[in-house]
Amino acid sequence: MSKQTTLASQLYIKLNGNDVQRPLLAKLVDVIVDQHSHLPDMFTIRCHDSDLKLLDEGPFDLTKEIEITALKPDGTRVTLMKGEITALEPNFEAGMVAQLLVRGYDKSHR
Repeated sequence: MSKQTTLASQLYIKLNGNDVQRPLLAKLVDVIVDQHSHLPDMFTIRCHDSDLKLLDEGPFDLTKEIEITALKPDGTRVTLMKGEITALEPNFEAGMVAQLLVRGYDKSHR
């Protein structure tokens, strides 16, 4: 049987150079970073937003700079992506908690 390897144990998100606080991290559903060699890198961050405060009061706003890093098993951080927020997409489906999808690209998309 093959050995299971942990690649990352913790994600960190910075908005305009400031770490996102724990209450927001607790609302995370998923974070996806899509890296390309010939297209702009892209990210999505999906959060539960049952009271719509994330959509109405931030901290996510269009054009804010974002940095997504991961903690490696040896304790060092590796940067997965630096970019900017280009879209805020609320999702309201019957029987579900409202969610906010934050989408963005690295600055080569301009």
